[in-house]
Amino acid sequence: MDIESAKLEVSNNFKYFKSQVSKLKEDHSKKFALLHKMEIVEFFDSENDAIKIGIKSYGEGCFSVQQVADRSIDLGYQSYVII
Repeated sequence: MDIESAKLEVSNNFKYFKSQVSKLKEDHSKKFALLHKMEIVEFFDSENDAIKIGIKSYGEGCFSVQQVADRSIDLGYQSYVII
């Protein structure tokens, strides 16, 4: 996956996640959501576990990970994707 495609994947996933996070807090607070193609695939207890499964399942740059939290922090493109 090229960098522009990875950026688009991450951007789309983040927009989707932000639209869903209030619904997720009750059952998945502090969990890490693995997202692919604007869908939440699975929740994990650790960010590392989510990243490992994301790479194994979708390849580098083809997914993103977000923590279900009271406040979302956008740290930029690099915080969401591994290429």
